[in-house]
Amino acid sequence: MPWLMSDWSMIKMRKWCFPLRGSLFVSLIIGSCLVTSQVLADTSVATVTVKVTVISEPCVINNGDPIVVNFGDNLLTTEVNGSNYIQTIDYKLSCPDATSDDLKMTISGSGAVFDSTVLQGSQPSLGIKILSDGELMPLNHALNFNRNTHPVLQAVPVKDPAGKLSVGNFTASATMSVEYQ
Repeated sequence: MPWLMSDWSMIKMRKWCFPLRGSLFVSLIIGSCLVTSQVLADTSVATVTVKVTVISEPCVINNGDPIVVNFGDNLLTTEVNGSNYIQTIDYKLSCPDATSDDLKMTISGSGAVFDSTVLQGSQPSLGIKILSDGELMPLNHALNFNRNTHPVLQAVPVKDPAGKLSVGNFTASATMSVEYQ
């Protein structure tokens, strides 16, 4: 006669043989997540090739020395109008190793509150307008030129039409950069 298990025996067996069935289910879920994360963690590999050509700097500006423009000691605040007191910006540009004759020059600095195309001076109502070959060279804009014919640069003080200038010294600072077009 085959061995038959009673209902009561079955309940006891479930109680004693499978006491951790909830934990077993959680373990199976966690185990499957670990396996899945290993599958998802597999990464693809690609080779990236970068080609770089190192070129020499196009020019040396003013032998590396600062460019100083002196407007003199006899400026009248009432005569600062954007055309009086114009001064040539004396600079040297040496481009012996330039790989191209086509260059661009930028004069960078803080624009005046009253006109962003001119350089802010040390007084709020004072700016310095930069000219290239007699034309406005807006601040922070590149000027294309040929290295064999350097642009003639000039600086001229300008005043905010709504402002007033104080008597005394003034300064303004900018950065000249030259690069390939």
